Amino acid sequence: MGFQQAQQQHRMHDTLVLDSNGIEERDRLMSTLQREGLKAFLDMRDGPFRG
Repeated sequence: MGFQQAQQQHRMHDTLVLDSNGIEERDRLMSTLQREGLKAFLDMRDGPFRG
């Protein structure tokens, strides 16, 4: 899989997740984004993957 194809796959999956309802993690992330802003959202989303 090339880089462009990987980006296309990511966009498709991202769209499916962002448009879906009833996913607890998505709801928590979006709530954090609205209440606390982008930095808090990114910290919550990316925190578990940081070394």
